[in-house]
Amino acid sequence: MNVAVIIPWRSTCEHRERALEWVRQRWREAHPDWTVHVSEDAGRGLWSKSKAVRRGVDSASTASVVVIADADVWAGPIADSVERVESGTAPWARPYNRVVRLDQIGTDRVLAGEAPQAVAAEKNRCAVRPYHHRAAGGLVVLRREDAVAVPIDPRFSGYGGEDFAWADALDTLVGRRVETNAVLYHLWHRPQSPKLTENVTLAARYRKALNRPAAMRTLLAEIRA
Repeated sequence: MNVAVIIPWRSTCEHRERALEWVRQRWREAHPDWTVHVSEDAGRGLWSKSKAVRRGVDSASTASVVVIADADVWAGPIADSVERVESGTAPWARPYNRVVRLDQIGTDRVLAGEAPQAVAAEKNRCAVRPYHHRAAGGLVVLRREDAVAVPIDPRFSGYGGEDFAWADALDTLVGRRVETNAVLYHLWHRPQSPKLTENVTLAARYRKALNRPAAMRTLLAEIRA
């Protein structure tokens, strides 16, 4: 099995840079046989996760499975999810079903060497209450060919909406995701910019096309055109 971890990236502050170094080291230690690609969007305007992911997918040309992992998150064991995607028993996978966002103090302690689960178990170390998430963000596993065929829409700019839209597209055209009863830990950084109105409108179109393959293919055809 050839697995590539793709970390979409743009440097915006020292907090994100510290988180990136921590998660990159975790990937190397946990899965030394997997390749890790830190993939920048190479843009000068607003951040584009789609462009960063696409560059990473292109560079991982020999991979059969890709793990798209944000630069500020870590989850528990995901090898089972990778194996299920590789074998075809899972169309695509999200190896967690709850999100825990650590606060700045908790994040500093994790970066200093403490285990995320131990820090998160303490009272007042979470920035918000743990929650369930339906987006294809944070960390997802899918076949490389599906990442090419059903990409994140590059019309999303900045932050917000793109992960929800991608989840709707993958669920509709690849198959319903498989989730794992595990936690995704999010490391603290300064808040990003608010969602753009255009992102909200575009994400709503994807939500309307959910479970309607013809409508979803029309949306993908628009970006290819």
